[in-house]
Amino acid sequence: MRITVNGKRTEISLGITCSIEDWDNEMNHTKGKAQESRLINNELDGIKVDITDSYKELFKEGKLVTAKSVKARYLGMDNNEATLFELVNYHNSSINKWSYVIFSALK
Repeated sequence: MRITVNGKRTEISLGITCSIEDWDNEMNHTKGKAQESRLINNELDGIKVDITDSYKELFKEGKLVTAKSVKARYLGMDNNEATLFELVNYHNSSINKWSYVIFSALK
């Protein structure tokens, strides 16, 4: 699936397949009324809704909205943020651990 924001795009492999003959490029869906076609189309529709929701969430949060950030949000890979306070605490705890190891080795 292709995600485009402000003319920039990225792609996600969904792992959903169908034959070339069964694909409608204009509608971005499978052709036909068979159960398999309906299942694929329903899955694609659900994914489109989830990606749109990811876009809206980023926008509401005031974050930078790009094709890659929407993709990361959809895939659940965008939660690696920390506050400055959390970063300082992490840094200080890391320094304390290393300084203990270094000073213990020097004794």
